[in-house]
Amino acid sequence: MAKNIKKKKATKKSGPKKGVAYLTKRALTRAITKGTKNEESDAIDLLGYTVKEDNGWVIRQYASGQKERISRINVSKSSSTLVLD
Repeated sequence: MAKNIKKKKATKKSGPKKGVAYLTKRALTRAITKGTKNEESDAIDLLGYTVKEDNGWVIRQYASGQKERISRINVSKSSSTLVLD
């Protein structure tokens, strides 16, 4: 006894919906990098310096390019593991 098996009609392919923008990791990384550089230059223009990390140190970098070390960054082994729920 052969049963009549109905084939499903091909539906629209799944994927992004029209008019919906998806944020990819690559696009997010580009946006953050660009935004960070813009904010850094704005801070230098406004304050004359910016505070950031450089080779394990927190530094103050002035508009002239001069760098002043503020403090060393200490990383404990217990805080190196990040657990996300």
